[in-house]
Amino acid sequence: MMSAKLQRLDKVEILTIYLGNKCNFDCNYCDRGYIESIGNQATGRRVADKMQDFFEWIAGQENNIQYVSLHGGEPLLFARRIDQIMEWLAPMAEKSGWKIGVTTNGSLVKEHEWLFKKWSGHIRATVSYDFMFQEENRDHLNVMEMAEVLNDHSPEWKWQTVIPINDPRCFSFEAIQNIVSTCYKTGCRVINVIPLRHHRGKDKFDVLIDRLDLEQFLGAFIDFLQILFVKKLTVFIDGNYTMIDKAYFGEHQKLILSPDGYMYPEFDFLEYQMPQFRIGNWETKEVWEPVGDGDRILPQCHECPMKASCGLKYLYKMFGEEPKGNCKKFYKYVNFSTFHLMKMKEKKTMLEWIGIKEDFEINT
Repeated sequence: MMSAKLQRLDKVEILTIYLGNKCNFDCNYCDRGYIESIGNQATGRRVADKMQDFFEWIAGQENNIQYVSLHGGEPLLFARRIDQIMEWLAPMAEKSGWKIGVTTNGSLVKEHEWLFKKWSGHIRATVSYDFMFQEENRDHLNVMEMAEVLNDHSPEWKWQTVIPINDPRCFSFEAIQNIVSTCYKTGCRVINVIPLRHHRGKDKFDVLIDRLDLEQFLGAFIDFLQILFVKKLTVFIDGNYTMIDKAYFGEHQKLILSPDGYMYPEFDFLEYQMPQFRIGNWETKEVWEPVGDGDRILPQCHECPMKASCGLKYLYKMFGEEPKGNCKKFYKYVNFSTFHLMKMKEKKTMLEWIGIKEDFEINT
């Protein structure tokens, strides 16, 4: 009979190795400066060797792992550590049927082409890039130089973009045109869109959606998704295929392995070094039984029908802020948009929806 701690593990689909909190970008919606100031976190050689033992334990039993992700900070600042990890992870993943991915800002891909070339066909990349807003939010990126490396050596890669929904230009034709043209010229037509809902930092927590007309947002967001679908881009919202999953202390699908030996369900908890948000210890191979949100969220958030989809509920408690109500409506709209997108993707193209094949033969 499966033990209680392994029942939790049986639900996990994504295992993430957190390589360290250092980053070479200073994005305006990230609190990286404070995160780095509260203590260096890095997966050193000794820690990486111990992680091998954990992964061998996982691989030796029945599991539902689909993906192993390498994350930071900027993970390519730890390229030599990735190379070390890949020596044991690549053969294990191939045998177990796991995919390996790295989430990067893309700026160091060309510099570390040797890594992608050495592990060609093994590393899938997610590139955080903000298209029209890139140089307002973060640093310049030579997308063509980066794309050349990934197109040569990654079996598949995708974009990830933060949409500044408080900016009236975010769903404009100019913004859409920039996304479509960049996707076409780089040869990558898959994109994960993340609507920016808040700014957070050590001494501030600014909920952007509290200042938005959410009905107007919904209409513009749906139009945005539909145009990208018509332009034959594959789009996801917050990395989800169906509804947004923020039930971190239930049967959540992701575990993050931290250099401190613990497991966390979300990056904020790890980076802010908050022990009350730990859900296991990978060094001792313990995945603790789900206990729910408990006192990690405010009492009124326990009663909210959107609790399972809302990630703000933890931040309200962390920063001592009271919800103003827009969060409930916002997540309802985002879930609606996700289901709408899922329904659209039941057909490959808009032409297929109206019964016309790509060669313009009409289906009768």
